[in-house]
Amino acid sequence: MKSSSLLHLLAPSLVLFLISSFAVGQSFQRTIHHGPPAPDVVAADVNQDRKIDLLTPQTDEEGEGLIFLNHGDGTFPVEGSQPISNIGFPATRVVVADFNGDGITDYVMESCSSGGLSIILFAGDGTGAFNQANGADRHFPPLASSCTNAMSAIIIANDKLPSILVSSLDTFMTIFRNDGTGRFRQQQDVFGAHGAIFTGSSVGDFNGDHRQDIAAISTNPSGGPEQVVIFSQNPDGSFQPPRTVFSLNATLQFTQAVDFNGNQTDDLVVPFFGGPDKRAGVIALTNVGPGKFRSKILLADPFYTLAGQKATAIHSQARHDESRGRDDDSQGKHDEIRGILAPFSPEPSTGDSVFAFFPAQGDSWGKPIYFDVPNGTGAQAVAVVDFNRDGRPDFAGVDDNNELLVFLNTTTKDTCAFPNHIGVRICSPDSDSDSGDTSRTAKIHASANGGALPIIGMKAFIDDKLVFESDMNTLDASVPVGAGRHVLTVSASDRNGKVYQSRVGFHVR
Repeated sequence: MKSSSLLHLLAPSLVLFLISSFAVGQSFQRTIHHGPPAPDVVAADVNQDRKIDLLTPQTDEEGEGLIFLNHGDGTFPVEGSQPISNIGFPATRVVVADFNGDGITDYVMESCSSGGLSIILFAGDGTGAFNQANGADRHFPPLASSCTNAMSAIIIANDKLPSILVSSLDTFMTIFRNDGTGRFRQQQDVFGAHGAIFTGSSVGDFNGDHRQDIAAISTNPSGGPEQVVIFSQNPDGSFQPPRTVFSLNATLQFTQAVDFNGNQTDDLVVPFFGGPDKRAGVIALTNVGPGKFRSKILLADPFYTLAGQKATAIHSQARHDESRGRDDDSQGKHDEIRGILAPFSPEPSTGDSVFAFFPAQGDSWGKPIYFDVPNGTGAQAVAVVDFNRDGRPDFAGVDDNNELLVFLNTTTKDTCAFPNHIGVRICSPDSDSDSGDTSRTAKIHASANGGALPIIGMKAFIDDKLVFESDMNTLDASVPVGAGRHVLTVSASDRNGKVYQSRVGFHVR
């Protein structure tokens, strides 16, 4: 199947929206790709050009993986996307690593068939193409009942190449051991408490011993709170019994190893739903070392009752190595931008899905700010990376409505900070001020807060004449005006059509 029949690319929304309540705002430009349903998204350089690309597994009948090749500026056009596999069954997860030691990115895809869960290795050739040649492929026997659960790459002690960790709604997790050539001949099972079911696994060094441990969700089939547990890896590659670091009477989704503050320590985020008040949320587990965590439950507004499977953290050190040290206005003043991104949804047919950002505020987290997924039916996963190498963290996410959304960070020193209250904030021009600009240009910077609902559009009027509009919740424009006094009115609307408004007077020389 040709990629042109799979996808079409909507024009980039020439809009910016804010994610931070700091003195300096944070804005993004959104682009939407349409295609078959994709429950996961992974960022990696698949063709050795030092540009971070995107991979998504497809849950349609073809069971394809789809690659979006980055042009280097963070754009992923239709002509740069292509199928990278066709396994004949729905594909549900993908993980990337150099599995055969040739220095080129490979990937493993998780697939669902009538027999259960299988995983398949595809070797990369450095051009963005993948194949199963030269014995690099391996079809494993079907595992347990889940076809949508977590998969990770893991380094076992004394091994040089990554193996594959799978959790599949069973009483153990499975590690398919890499024999050093990209073949996976040995199966290592990791057990926990008798009868406990393990799901949502991820990998990180959680106790600072430079060995990769396993985080997972432990569920008792008889009921009771679900637990976040850690399996610490021993020097011989075996694993210690699970240690509980958090419990909650809710449905916990996937664990995800992240770094909240760029200190090279693995923290954890876990989305959840179905708690006592039915609100969706995310658990922030900050690693205070060694192997100890400080927990914080972050709740979405009551409107959001469902959580997607994979959350992540965002901060300025998400930039890749090539961007470090660049001298531009994104450096320095934005280095402290950090927070948590999580996918949430309301009850079906009651509103759009969102990506929620909880901004870091010292050792705690602020109220969520929502990024709308137009016509979204179930935001599932989000990945953070610097796509255009400007030192600012961008992100991409997938939704059940067959959309891949890419958000490029477009923050400048003039970006308007998001208001703490519901309504519109105008940062520029100042009320009743002299613009001081002899070019007779009104530089407009505004933002809006819709509370529980995302802002989906803003309009700027000068002297009651529409001069600029955006599709989300920040607005930045330079508009020519005549000399004299003028009135700027900025309005914003939410998904339900409620309109908020603010106005200022200003002078132009």
